Amino acid sequence: MRIVFVNPRCDIYPPLGLCSLSAYLKEQLPGVETVLVDIPPATGLRAAAALITAARPDLIAITTYTVAFSDVVEICGYLKERSSTIPILLGGPHITSLPGTLPATADIGVIGEGEATLLELCHCLSEGKLADPGSLASIRAICYHGPEGVVTTSERGSIEPLDSIPPPDLAILNMRWYTARRMYFTMKGNFKGFVLLTSRGCPFNCRFCQASAQWGRCRYHSAERVVSELERLRTLYPKLDAVNIIDDLFIGDRKRLREIVRLIREKGLHHGMVFNVNGHAMLVDEEVIGLLKSINVVQIAYGFESGSERVLDFLKKGSVTVERNRRAAALTSAAGIGVGGQFMIGSPGETEEDFRQTVAFIAQTPMSHVHVSATTPMPGTELWEICRGKGLVSDAMDWRTLDFGNPDTAALLYCNEECMPYERFNELKSEVKQVADRWNPVPSLIANLSYWQLYTPTEFVRRVFMGLNRMRHQYVNKIRQKDQ
Repeated sequence: MRIVFVNPRCDIYPPLGLCSLSAYLKEQLPGVETVLVDIPPATGLRAAAALITAARPDLIAITTYTVAFSDVVEICGYLKERSSTIPILLGGPHITSLPGTLPATADIGVIGEGEATLLELCHCLSEGKLADPGSLASIRAICYHGPEGVVTTSERGSIEPLDSIPPPDLAILNMRWYTARRMYFTMKGNFKGFVLLTSRGCPFNCRFCQASAQWGRCRYHSAERVVSELERLRTLYPKLDAVNIIDDLFIGDRKRLREIVRLIREKGLHHGMVFNVNGHAMLVDEEVIGLLKSINVVQIAYGFESGSERVLDFLKKGSVTVERNRRAAALTSAAGIGVGGQFMIGSPGETEEDFRQTVAFIAQTPMSHVHVSATTPMPGTELWEICRGKGLVSDAMDWRTLDFGNPDTAALLYCNEECMPYERFNELKSEVKQVADRWNPVPSLIANLSYWQLYTPTEFVRRVFMGLNRMRHQYVNKIRQKDQ
């Protein structure tokens, strides 16, 4: 049996979820073959379908993110044109949150954590029963097409303990691409880096985040497992000098954090290596900062979200305050660790005064990187339900309007028209960008070139010229400062 996994939007972060599924199947299903097809954004969708079928699949499994769901639906249509008999499975956050959006050209959706479910589906395929509604009805956590619409089966419990899932299968990745020396957006300088995922889920439940919908209760890999994966990376790829730990909240379990740090230092795995992690202001104190500093963490990314107490309270449901965010940033900076600040603008109920408070927070808080995005409702979140109640979103909408990470999005959904006209919001967006760019490192021309695979030719040229323009402004400002 040959399973072809599909990452519909390749970027610098490897699809570790698909790597985990591959590892689990190889452990549980002797003789299975797995292949990953990464689809760069510049690839036409019909050409993407050709790449997938050229991999000779017995089963196609595509991960789905809402921002790329329109592309996935189109690719499924082209796949069915090429071969109507190859089963197509969809998994990931989008189909988990909205199983009813399973397109007619996809056969089955996998809801939530996929390892055990995919294994059952593979057994079903090997027995020739994957098209049998009776067999599908007995498999938990899937959706499929029935006579009267999409059928969703009962929930499946989470895998316990998380360590029982084998380490991600790196053999299916193009490691030359994923470990290329480049400027990670969260770090200064060019690093030969890779990523680790050491938990699933988040102990917090912010109104805008899909983590809870996708993973349910937060679970952690043991300290021993985390350090063994780091050892494996350093053994297989000795030239690596950076690891980005992409957990929603790496520092969520302090006892585990202490043990991870102890083992890393005991084994000397921090020598010649820097780390980037995600934090939370309410969990950061002198001890946590000291632990992270001792293993060469060079940046902690925080979801500061807003400089307005009222908006922050809405987005994060009272789990943090603006003052605690300021304190976390100050503690982090004082230790010589970079502060990665993530912010959202255009939240429901946000006024221009709220916006001004966010601008002031960014301007007054030294950071190593700032990322500002428009508040966008994702399926499965409370924010989605709020916007659904306003008639702004639905299960049959144009998913491209939610692609907040794509600068080419022509009509990004805006969910705060009642408090700030969209025209005024656009004017203020450029203002916050100028303030944020004060802190952001300017990618070199070489750094820009390292991302060529991720963009259309037009977008690539645009980004190169933007980078060159920012470098020119930076140089001019330095000359002016010297003259003064």
